[in-house]
Formats: sequence, structure tokens, C-alpha cells
Amino acid sequence: TILASGGPCYYGRLVDGPDPYAPLMQYLGSVDPHDYFNISIGLQNMLWNYYASGGSGVGAGISAMPSMHVAGATLFALLGWRTNHFLGIALSANVGLIMIATVFLGWHYAIDGYVAIIGTVAIWWIVGAVLRKVAAPAQYVGA
Repeated sequence: TILASGGPCYYGRLVDGPDPYAPLMQYLGSVDPHDYFNISIGLQNMLWNYYASGGSGVGAGISAMPSMHVAGATLFALLGWRTNHFLGIALSANVGLIMIATVFLGWHYAIDGYVAIIGTVAIWWIVGAVLRKVAAPAQYVGA
């Protein structure tokens, strides 16, 4: 919760004064209601209503920082690189697409994705270092 923040889609509801993201949200709201992108607007409104009514629960938050969407995709990309070169490339491209989509659909600020990528890579590296250190002595136990 240290980095908790509301994404661009909630800026006008959380901050007094002009909303720099209003044109984006107006455009997204004007998209054909049968278009896939309008799903985001409906979900954003549903989450806001849940938040505003004092609701809590898993998946009910409006926090943007860091982006769990980008963090999850980054974790899969790291695993992809560990498994197969082509898979690493494909899943890294997916990180880029998710990063772009979350910003253009008003869910996240770009910095939310950057922090998610850096944090996920750091955690991956630290956990790997700890596991190598713990596993190294175990390799020699039965020798």
C-alpha cells in the first residue's frame, strides 16, 4: 500500500481541478458500446462504485502502482527466457503490448509499468540468488 494510487481513469474523481485524462476517458467512453474497448470503461466504473461504497476484497482495489498486469506479464516473460529463446521474445512482446494497453485504456500511468518491470526483475534476481545459495550446499550433502 506504500505506492497505492488511483490510475488515470480515476484522476478526475480523486483530484480537484482540471483532469488531464478527461479527453482520453471521453474518447474511450464514445467508442461503440459493442466494441471490446468499452469493457474497460465498464470495469473501471464497477471498481469505482465498489470502492466508493466502501467495499473491499480481492480484486476490488483501484490502485495503479505498481501495475500487477505488467508485473505478471513480466514474470511470464522471465520464465519464457529461461525456457526457450522464442518464448522469451514472444512473452516480452506481450509485456510491451500489455504496458501500452494499460496506459492507453486509462488503467495505469506509464511509471506504474516501469516500476512493475523493475520490481519483478529485481525480485526474480534476488529469489534466484537465494535459491542458488541455499541449493549449493545441498548438492554436496550426498557426495
